[in-house]
This record gives sequence, C-alpha cells and structure tokens, in this order.
Amino acid sequence: MKNERRRLKAGTGLIGLALVLVWLTGCTSPDILKQDYGNAVQNNIAQSVLNPQAGLVDTPATGLYPKAGVVETEQYIKSFSGEEKKAAAPQGMVSTY
Repeated sequence: MKNERRRLKAGTGLIGLALVLVWLTGCTSPDILKQDYGNAVQNNIAQSVLNPQAGLVDTPATGLYPKAGVVETEQYIKSFSGEEKKAAAPQGMVSTY
C-alpha cells in the first residue's frame, strides 16, 4: 500500500513538473523566435539567385547518389498511389542531406 502511494505521488509530481515546464516555455520572449524567423525563406531566395534554372533541371539534388535519388523518387510517387509501403534495402552509402 505504501509503495502504491509513493508511486502515485512520484507520478503526480512528474506530471506536475512536466506541466510547469510546458507552461514556462509559453512564457519565453518572442525575441528568441525572431532570431531564426524567415531564415528558410531567405535561404531559398539565395539558392534561386545562385541557380535560377534549378527548378527546370530534372536531376537529383547535389550530394544525392543516383540510386538513392531513384529510390526516393519512387517512394515519393508511391506515396500518392496508396500502395503498401515496404522498406528499401540500403544500397551503398547513404546521404546525410
């Protein structure tokens, strides 16, 4: 009986601690969010300035091995057809991009 109470108190304490941490993260200043706001858009604009014809080229992204590119493209196309997904066997080196 004592162990059950102890577990209940510990569980309640952990849940309370988690709630307090979530509540405190809501109180962060917007300045922290503003530091990174818009970086993705600025990066995409910079990339399009470097190579404006990149969207017209039918080649995989730089750094992606050809076999990996084919597998990724096939998986992307299959994701819309509703076919059963099966894991592709790793082939060669895997890109970290």
